[in-house]
Amino acid sequence: MGVMVSEIYDALIDAGATEAKARAAAEAIPISDQLATKRDIIELKTDIASLKADSKIIKYVFAPAVILLLLKIAFFSS
Repeated sequence: MGVMVSEIYDALIDAGATEAKARAAAEAIPISDQLATKRDIIELKTDIASLKADSKIIKYVFAPAVILLLLKIAFFSS
């Protein structure tokens, strides 16, 4: 059973809906703290952009170092 908006449930019961239908409808409505605001979305996009930038740093800094290490192992280890 999900979280129910009791005001909606009560209004539906008062309007003549059955208890089962009123409960199902009231449980289907998302609670406001479960919804993302525009600000939440903007912060999420900023975080994603930061992660992308970090991954580029890793790709362009560490990849050449790994390649050089592998070349050293392949050609200079006996």
